[in-house]
Amino acid sequence: AQLPVYYNGKDHRYRGYVDQSAGPSYAFGHGLSYTSVVYGAPRLSHARVGTRAPRLTCRVTVRNTGSRPAEETVQLYVRRLSGGSSWPRVRELRGFVRLSLAPGAQADAVFEVGPDTLASVGRDLRPVVEPGSVELETGPASDRTRGARLEITDSESRST
Repeated sequence: AQLPVYYNGKDHRYRGYVDQSAGPSYAFGHGLSYTSVVYGAPRLSHARVGTRAPRLTCRVTVRNTGSRPAEETVQLYVRRLSGGSSWPRVRELRGFVRLSLAPGAQADAVFEVGPDTLASVGRDLRPVVEPGSVELETGPASDRTRGARLEITDSESRST
């Protein structure tokens, strides 16, 4: 088991621990299947939201390309690219959707993204949505994601 010896500490760029490599043996969400599944790129209903009432929808199309039925858990991660005083780590799991797909079928996993999804712990230890750039990433596991960029502004503006 790989347990981090830090959490919200300063990032020192070195990710190893004593004599072990930094990479996990299995990524979060890793699993085996009897079929193959292909993920499309995530699509956002808005490319920009304000900090006061950030609401948008993130969709990703998942297709079963195999010959057997699939039970797929689509994961949503948020990764801060710039701005903000928190989120020093790479990404955080903020949601998941389970899909049942027949062979050859496809479906959209839909995530309603709001303040709970985009908030981080502020300096006063309360949840806060801070302006800056974030990437919403979707995928079957933490090491196999595709992302879409979202700008969070101080205003209440929205754009597609």
